[in-house]
Amino acid sequence: MIDIQGIMSNLKVLYVEDEEITRMIMKKMLKKKCGKFYIGKDGQQGMELYHTHRPQLIITDLRMPNMNGMEMIKKIRKIDQECGIIIATEIEEKQYILDSVHIGIDQYLIKPIDEKMLIDAFDSVIRKIIGRMKEKEISHLLYTNKVEKQKLEDGIKLKISPFLKAKTGKGPKDIKVFIQGMQVNIKASGVLTVFEETLIQNEENITLVDYNRKVFYKSQRIEIEKLLEAILNMKVSLLDIYTNASLNVDELIFRLNIE
Repeated sequence: MIDIQGIMSNLKVLYVEDEEITRMIMKKMLKKKCGKFYIGKDGQQGMELYHTHRPQLIITDLRMPNMNGMEMIKKIRKIDQECGIIIATEIEEKQYILDSVHIGIDQYLIKPIDEKMLIDAFDSVIRKIIGRMKEKEISHLLYTNKVEKQKLEDGIKLKISPFLKAKTGKGPKDIKVFIQGMQVNIKASGVLTVFEETLIQNEENITLVDYNRKVFYKSQRIEIEKLLEAILNMKVSLLDIYTNASLNVDELIFRLNIE
């Protein structure tokens, strides 16, 4: 029997909605049920959050400014066929629902949404996500031993910080590690050296510093992958690098390769 609650507590969920009151209501229902929960105010912000966090489950409104839900779903489905997608819509938007089925949604909810509707939708969509995953990926997703998971995350923190300090001369002030499904996210804050902090006082240099930090991580990719592999006891590959010099934050996303 599939432990839906256990899986849900280990998922990253993205919710995209332009109405503030609706966002507040859904946040209250979702936050304690998810491993990680992210909120976007429109499709454009939703895409940015998707690229940054790679959620396994997305809930989105359809009618939004800047980029509507249909456009966002189309863009996501071009690069991700496994994540679950739920649309939240009004009754009169039946044509939107029919159109969205063709671009790959898994479930739709009619507003206003209550907690039972949400849980039922999660149950259905999580089963679909599992159906699209490889057997070995499923076993990893079903893994819900939070104590051991925390131990692995803490182990990565202890190794990454001195590694960065040894390579750059500046250790991060804070590191957050989140093992989620087939991914490992490492977010380091306070990473800039004194030289870099001086450079970005001129805004024209921010792009340059971001570029150089990405080049650094790419050059150290093999060493960082080996470091993680020794802790996790499985193959790891660097998936994405995000740098934000203006916020003094770097984020590395790794893919777990069990085969």
